[in-house]
Amino acid sequence: MLARLAPHPHVARLVAWSLPDSPLWAAVAHIPGQDLESYLRDESLGERMGAARWTHDTALEVARHIAAALAHCHSARALGGPVVLHRDVKPANVMLEPLPGIALPSASRSYFSLDAAPPLRFRATLVDFGLYAVVASDRQLTADTGSPRYMAPENAISSNYGPPADVYSAALVAWAACARKQPFRDLDSKEHARRVIGGDLRPPSLGAPALDALLARAWAPDPASRPDAAAFADGLAEVLVELRFGELPPAP
Repeated sequence: MLARLAPHPHVARLVAWSLPDSPLWAAVAHIPGQDLESYLRDESLGERMGAARWTHDTALEVARHIAAALAHCHSARALGGPVVLHRDVKPANVMLEPLPGIALPSASRSYFSLDAAPPLRFRATLVDFGLYAVVASDRQLTADTGSPRYMAPENAISSNYGPPADVYSAALVAWAACARKQPFRDLDSKEHARRVIGGDLRPPSLGAPALDALLARAWAPDPASRPDAAAFADGLAEVLVELRFGELPPAP
C-alpha cells in the first residue's frame, strides 16, 4: 500500500521490503526530527529553539501538510484503485522535520508571529499506517479502531464510516497544534464517550472565526457535513493566508 501511495511529500516513504517467501519486513525512510505529540508536550521548546517560536503559522502549516497527505490517501485516482483510510491520525503519528526559518518584514511581525520572533517551520509527514484500511463496497470496516481521543464518533459507535472519519481526526490534530495541548485532556474515558462520542462537545474556540468555522465543519457530528480532506487542506491554506496578512491574531 505504501508503495502505491508513493511518491508524496507528506506520506511515509517506503524504501525497501522483503522478498516473497521470506520473513516479512519493510524499511521506511528516516525522518530527522520529533513527532508532533512530543512538541506539544515540550514546555522548553522555545528556549531550546532559540529565537524561533511555535506559532499559529507553524501549527497551520503542519495541519495543512497532514490534510494534504490524507487527500492523497483518499484519492482513488492517486492510488489507481480503492480509497485508503489511515484510521489513526493523531499527533504521535505526525513526524516533524525542521526546515530553515524565513526572514520576515518588520511590518508583518506583529501578526505573523509572537513578538518579533520568526515562526518555527517543519515538513510534516503522516506515518504509522499499521491500522490502514481499504474502502470497498463489500467490506465492513472494524469499529473502535484507532486512538479514542482522536477517533470519529461513527468509528467509535460501530457505525459505517469512511474518509470523513480521517478528516474528523485531522481537525482535532489541527486544533491541538494551534492550542499546543491535547483535546479533551480533562475528560476520563467515560466522560469522553458520553460528552464527545455520544454528544456534541468539541474543543473550545481558538479565537479566530475563520479557523473556528473550518474546524467546526471538519469535526461535525454528521460525517456527510464534513469537507473532504482536499477541501479541508484548502481551507487551512486560506486561513494561513489570513494569518500572514494580519487578519488572524497570533498564538497565545
